[in-house]
Amino acid sequence: WPDGTTAVAGRIYAVGGYSGSPLTANAEYDPAADAWTNKAALPAANLAHAAVAYGGAVTLIGGENLGGVLATVRRYDPAADSWSSLASLPAARTGLPAAVVGDRAFAVGGQAPPYVSSNTEYSFLTGAWTARTPLPFVNHAMGPAVLGSRAYFIGGYDGAFLSSVAVYDAGAGTWSSGAAVPLASNYASVGVIGRK
Repeated sequence: WPDGTTAVAGRIYAVGGYSGSPLTANAEYDPAADAWTNKAALPAANLAHAAVAYGGAVTLIGGENLGGVLATVRRYDPAADSWSSLASLPAARTGLPAAVVGDRAFAVGGQAPPYVSSNTEYSFLTGAWTARTPLPFVNHAMGPAVLGSRAYFIGGYDGAFLSSVAVYDAGAGTWSSGAAVPLASNYASVGVIGRK
């Protein structure tokens, strides 16, 4: 099971995950020093959550632990090495990806269970969640990436592994399809370099 991994101010943060049981671990990687440092642990174990970076902080959305599926949203401030709570998801979800476009995070798909097509927008400016145009199909465990005003959700699982590429235009609030990836998979790690 994956942890939540994202980068803030030149450091990489790997938070939560699973190693025989759900984890509270929060590890910071410094590429310049090629070294890991343990940071303030999550207040509660979590896995299969979304992790995004915004405003010099890490935000974790949803996920699950031994208590069940979570609606929890937490913010980690690396400068203070501390956690705080943000407004919870409108409904608990696990295996959901999220992508930041401007001052908004879009949490898409996942499972409650069952698998869902939900698309909920979190405003970092107002601290509120808003329902947006759902995915055209149910999906979870997609790999997210952002180019400009568009968020790409790649692969996933709906009972079978998927090769789909769902493209959300955050400005227009509409979905389109990209060319399918060559190999169907879920929990793909996706990154952007330049415009690719």
